[in-house]
Amino acid sequence: SIESVLQKGRQKKGTVPVVMMTYEAEEASVRKALAEIDALDICTDKTVKIRIMKAHAE
Repeated sequence: SIESVLQKGRQKKGTVPVVMMTYEAEEASVRKALAEIDALDICTDKTVKIRIMKAHAE
């Protein structure tokens, strides 16, 4: 499930990055979704995954 999507600016040439943050998800589900995004004709660069960990409250 997507928590937020961010796309800044538009370039005359080249690509425009899109940043998506998801709610907590199973690793296999994330990998499958990224593979499906990578297979889209509109995507010119490979996806990059950066894991964001929640800090534990003490």
